[in-house]
Amino acid sequence: MACVFVHEDFDRPDGPDYVTAQNRVQAALERNLGTAHYVLAVAEVESWMLLFPHALSAVTSAWKVPGKYRNKDTGRLADPKRVLTSEVCKSGRRYRESDAPVIFERVVASRSYDSPSGSNRSWRRLRDDAATCCASHLRTGR
Repeated sequence: MACVFVHEDFDRPDGPDYVTAQNRVQAALERNLGTAHYVLAVAEVESWMLLFPHALSAVTSAWKVPGKYRNKDTGRLADPKRVLTSEVCKSGRRYRESDAPVIFERVVASRSYDSPSGSNRSWRRLRDDAATCCASHLRTGR
């Protein structure tokens, strides 16, 4: 095993408390596991999904991210799950948490994980940690 990623939703928007929580848990993981990474999603993982409107639409064509959420910092949204369930999913099938893996599969399949439609500190940190893990622990060219 190269790295361990531990995920948790922060359950509130980005701010100074995010940094404190991230640093505290990350330090504990490093002390106890070495190559572990704390994936603390600001405010919840749904804020990451809003960064990839094409992936949402690929899962259900009726799902559309309104322009007011595009090219924004989705980590600043107080309730991204509500945005997803009531504004993105206005028509068609409603979003369910069980849709998350399929949505992120679409992000990976489209190779758009490094070009989100907006910003989010916790998404950037996940991407940076994944790149660090791969560069440090996984061999390439095999």
